[in-house]
Amino acid sequence: MGSQELHHIIKNHESPTFGFASQNFFSEFLAILEVEREYRKHFGKMLVDPPIENERVLILKASPIVEISNRCGISPKEISYYNPALTDRVIIGKTNIPKGFKLRVPVGNGELCIRPKKSITQNTKTIPAQTMRFHLNSEG
Repeated sequence: MGSQELHHIIKNHESPTFGFASQNFFSEFLAILEVEREYRKHFGKMLVDPPIENERVLILKASPIVEISNRCGISPKEISYYNPALTDRVIIGKTNIPKGFKLRVPVGNGELCIRPKKSITQNTKTIPAQTMRFHLNSEG
């Protein structure tokens, strides 16, 4: 095709894998980005909740949520609250929390998660509320 212009790619691309969803994704992403950055322009003054302070714990072995919950001293409901990326299947125990997942836990619970035992977790760092928003996309 030879072009890097989005409108040209959308109009002329003929791959069966480049369907309707792919054609609309980038423009939708740009629209969401605009609204997120300029929300006051679109919605006026809004009350925005502050980011939730948390610690991150690296999951070293795929494990059931109940095992992680018991180890970290928090309920599966709290794990779900701090980790909206976890699927319903993980939350109800049908699928494990995957190896390599950076689990968010309340500040103070990270040490509980990594206490000596056959280690399934490793504490990565505490994310203060002011900086957490900058780490959401890059780390999990």
